[in-house]
Amino acid sequence: MKENELVSVVIPFYNAEKYIRQSVDSILNQSYRNLEIILIDDCSQDSSSKIIQSIKDSRIRLIRNDTNLNIAKSLNKGFLEAKGQYIARLDADDFSDKERIRKQYEVFCKYENVGLVCTSSHIINEKSKIIGEFTPAFNSEELYYILFLSNRITHSSIMCKKSVWSEEGKYEEDSFLEDQKLWFKISKRHKIFHINEKLTYWRTHTENSQKVNKDTYKFLAFTFAKKNLEELIGYGIEDYIIENLIDSSEILKLNKEQVINFKKVFEDMTDRLIEEKPSFLNLQKLKNYISIEKSKYHFVFNKYGIEEADFKFSLMEYCKGAVLYLNYIKHYPFFWRISPSNHF
Repeated sequence: MKENELVSVVIPFYNAEKYIRQSVDSILNQSYRNLEIILIDDCSQDSSSKIIQSIKDSRIRLIRNDTNLNIAKSLNKGFLEAKGQYIARLDADDFSDKERIRKQYEVFCKYENVGLVCTSSHIINEKSKIIGEFTPAFNSEELYYILFLSNRITHSSIMCKKSVWSEEGKYEEDSFLEDQKLWFKISKRHKIFHINEKLTYWRTHTENSQKVNKDTYKFLAFTFAKKNLEELIGYGIEDYIIENLIDSSEILKLNKEQVINFKKVFEDMTDRLIEEKPSFLNLQKLKNYISIEKSKYHFVFNKYGIEEADFKFSLMEYCKGAVLYLNYIKHYPFFWRISPSNHF
């Protein structure tokens, strides 16, 4: 593979002296060599900038903000400064596998209409010990569906075309959901490709002063999903329906009337998703995923004798739904527990 295209890696940081050297070294040691690393110092009060200045590599560019801007403004500043056609993201407390950039670049070279490439992640602690994993193995059609409801993309794992970032309005600078909102917009006009390999190390620790309270984040994410779905189907949706579409671990608490309402919204939502499917997505793949989602809910309702949710399904779909639900209750109810607090 020819490395004839420059890839810019943007790393904003604030008081990141404990981890920033590991983060930067993971990019300097990438097997893909045609890189520039843009580091945005958001008014750090520790030795982070001195650590960067001590690294002698011409690919590093250090930019200091005059005032503390926050993550979204710093990202937009770094993306504007980027000279590469492709831009990768990394948080200053995370780091990357040495093959990450090469494998993401190869996806852009191989597939058409791809606007963003993300990867699975190891979850690590303060000592860089692996304590878990985040491996949402979704294809482009599934991500189109999922991003209406929630964010399943690790920010530190993404690489996108600079032109796509610019076309979609950049990061929203007054939002704690700057990443999710951008992925949502991109998914409507470009494929999002997920590499099902753990090429990012996503750190959980309590020292990041730019984190947002988890409850606040969950509320904002809920509000965003509600807005998306109400615009999609054209009428108001009760909160409990949104909550169970995002996280169905509490779905068995619904009463008969709520189940009927949930079923209607779900069917209207999936019908509209199919109608508004972007032309570059595969219709059958989207229908297959919706079919599995339907069978998941039927499995849940039928298993516990809630007959009102009478979805039509094949035996294969039923089996897939059962497996999906069992996988769901094994992992996703703990999503907020295993997600690194410094990323919210």
